[in-house]
Amino acid sequence: MKSFFASIYKDICLFLSVSGIMSLLLPALVAAAFFLGMCDASDVEVAVEPFAVAVIDLDETMMSRTLLTQFREVDLLSEVRIYHTAQLGASADGKKQQIAFDENNVLIPSDGLFDDPRFQDCAAVITVPKDFFYDAYTGDEGPVHLVLNGRMPLESALTENMITSVMGILKSERAAWYSAYSLKAGGEFDTADFAEFCSRSSDSIIASALTRRELLAASGTDEALAGNTKNTFFTCAASMLMLFVSAGVLKTLPDERRLGLADRFFSIGGKPISLILSKLTAAAVFCAAGLI
Repeated sequence: MKSFFASIYKDICLFLSVSGIMSLLLPALVAAAFFLGMCDASDVEVAVEPFAVAVIDLDETMMSRTLLTQFREVDLLSEVRIYHTAQLGASADGKKQQIAFDENNVLIPSDGLFDDPRFQDCAAVITVPKDFFYDAYTGDEGPVHLVLNGRMPLESALTENMITSVMGILKSERAAWYSAYSLKAGGEFDTADFAEFCSRSSDSIIASALTRRELLAASGTDEALAGNTKNTFFTCAASMLMLFVSAGVLKTLPDERRLGLADRFFSIGGKPISLILSKLTAAAVFCAAGLI
C-alpha cells in the first residue's frame, strides 16, 4: 500500500509542471471564451411575445363558452376577443365593417378585415361554427374556420398550428373511440350503442383537447434555453479537462522510463496494476480539483 501511495505522489509531482498546470487551466479558459463569445446569443429572448386573436362564436352554447374560457388561459395568447352575432354589424362611422358569412357559416374575408379596429392587432379571426359541439357530440364535427393576418406572419402561423393541432387531437380521439365501440358492437351500432358512444366519447375528446393547452405554453422557454446552454458549457469543459489531464498524466511515462522510476517501483514489490491504478487515481484527483 505504501508503494501505491508513493506512486500516486510521484505522478502528482511529475504532473505539476508548466504543461500540467496549463492542462488544468486550458479547459476553463476555453469554456470561458465560448461563454463570453456566445453570451449575446444565450441571452436572446426566444419566447414569442403573447399576441391577441379574435373568435366569432356562432355556436353560443355552454360548451363553446367553456372552450373559449380555456382558450383564454393559453399562455401564448395575450387576449382572446370574443364576438357574437349581434356584435358583428357595421358602425355608423364606417370604421367597423359588416361581417358577412356564406351559406356554410364561413366568414367571407374582405380586403380591409384587419383594418377593422376589432381585428387589426389580432393574428387571426377564428370562427366557431353554429352547432359545432352538437356535431362533435354526434361524431360529425365540422371545421373551425380561420382568417389569418398577413401582417403578423409568425403569430398567424402559430395560431394556425395551434388550431390544427387541437382539431387533430379531436379527430384522433374520435377515431380511437369509434374503433373501440365498433369492436364492442361487432361492427354495427344500434341506438343504445350509438348513444353510449356519443356520450362517453364526446366528454373524453373535449377533455383531452382542453387539457393539452400546456403544450402551447410560452413561459419558461428562455429559462430552459439558458439552463441547457450552461449545461452544455459545463459538459464541454469537463470533457476537455478529463482529456487534457489524462494526456498529461500519461505524458510522464517517457520521463519515468528515462529515470528508471518504473524499475525501482517494481523492485520494491510494486505491481503493474498498482502502477496503472496510481495513474488513474492521480488523474481523478486532478479532474476533481479542476471541476471544483
